[in-house]
Amino acid sequence: MVEGAAILAVLWVGLLAAGVLILLHIVQPQYALSDVIFEAASALGSVGLSTGISHPDLHWLGKLILILFMWMGRLEIIPVLILFSCLLGSFNKLMGRL
Repeated sequence: MVEGAAILAVLWVGLLAAGVLILLHIVQPQYALSDVIFEAASALGSVGLSTGISHPDLHWLGKLILILFMWMGRLEIIPVLILFSCLLGSFNKLMGRL
């Protein structure tokens, strides 16, 4: 029970850290680190609050990160990772046959 919660917490914090690092390189310098963390955590938690980072002029990679975070927050992290691992395994098998 505790191990499952720890795995979920580590995955959540790890994804949040990766998203924050990517967003820090993309957003305008006027946004502080706390704003970027808040935006990413809000997207991953399916809350919907924003500090203004997500706007139409945001770089496409930043939009993609926030969309993936919102999707993962809605479906939960583990099922999404299982989906990606199954798709990647099928792709590797297909490439091995060629």
